[in-house]
Amino acid sequence: MKLRTLRLAATLLTLGMLPLSAQALTATASMTVSTNITSATGSINTPPGALNFGTVNIGGGNYPITQVASTSMKVIVAQGSPYTIEIDYGLQPVGANRRMITTNSTFLYYGIFQDAQRTIPWGTLANAQAATGSGLAQTYSIDAEMSIPGPVTLGAYSDTVTVTLIF
Repeated sequence: MKLRTLRLAATLLTLGMLPLSAQALTATASMTVSTNITSATGSINTPPGALNFGTVNIGGGNYPITQVASTSMKVIVAQGSPYTIEIDYGLQPVGANRRMITTNSTFLYYGIFQDAQRTIPWGTLANAQAATGSGLAQTYSIDAEMSIPGPVTLGAYSDTVTVTLIF
């Protein structure tokens, strides 16, 4: 009797008729984060969706210098379906701290936040944003802040973070 039950279960599993454990679906996208440090003024144009801190003039040497940036994204999830949006810590993280890097391996720290006041960090797990789908596009603001505590190497800094939608 046990042998027949095992054969039946193996046959049903092979045919895909037995339920397997549920798995969350995910969708991912990358977002570029960048800045350019000069001793003059200017700006950098980036494609929509990028977080660009712009050009930061450190010529006056008035530290710390804080620069903010913002972008947005739209998410569509079926009505009533719970989902979570995570933003990882980029390509050069130190723990949960994000860093942009320049070609000579100099780093600038920055943070990504869920609110315009930049008080709620946006990350993974406990720092992810959870919601319920409406079936329509839902817009999320992505706000960021970079602080330059003192003299830094001039040049272009960048990082890439991955945004993951878990539904």
